[in-house]
Amino acid sequence: MSVFGLVPVRVEVVQEGSRKSLRLRKGDRIDDLLEKLGINRETVLVRLNNKVCVEEEILREGDKVEIIKAISGG
Repeated sequence: MSVFGLVPVRVEVVQEGSRKSLRLRKGDRIDDLLEKLGINRETVLVRLNNKVCVEEEILREGDKVEIIKAISGG
């Protein structure tokens, strides 16, 4: 058990071909993860367990998060 009774949650993050496992607090959301990684949420698309998701989605133990850079052009 961690501080304030929060249970750590481990998620797998796939970003630009690399994979890493991170520990987050129970109740952390996608936008918390992006902030922790220093990523502007307006520049990426996030898939949670193979489905596109919103930043308010709560992360759970064992989730797979894929961070995909948004490409724009004209």
